[in-house]
Amino acid sequence: MQNLNVSNRYLKAEVELWDCSGDHKFEACWPALQRDTHGIIFVYNPSKEDHARDLELLYNYFVTQTGFSYKNCVVFANQKQPADKDVKHSSKLLNTFSRVPQVSVNVEESGNRLRADFNSFIACVLGGLKDRTEQEELNIINMQSA
Repeated sequence: MQNLNVSNRYLKAEVELWDCSGDHKFEACWPALQRDTHGIIFVYNPSKEDHARDLELLYNYFVTQTGFSYKNCVVFANQKQPADKDVKHSSKLLNTFSRVPQVSVNVEESGNRLRADFNSFIACVLGGLKDRTEQEELNIINMQSA
């Protein structure tokens, strides 16, 4: 990945994306996707009523049940059709997502904007990882000096 600004330092990052599809026939694979996950991108179509319910189930499985931080999550409302722009995605999602950033995206019309939003999310996740690593190192140093 290109250079990302993480805490005022530019870093290159290697990112793996895994798609759980949201289809319950692949639910047996979900535990493998949970393992060592650092960030979660929820993608849904705001013009489909059932997508908001499906997103709630995925949030419960991947975030609530595991204690994963909502701070490392983002929702991309994929607006495929021009008519989708009139749909307010935040009103479709339940309160579960009230603290999760929600971004309207359209690959065909604004791919560069999607890229920037994705990079911003990755930079936030990397910043959190960097902070946790530094805290763990400080804890080790403090334990050794005690």
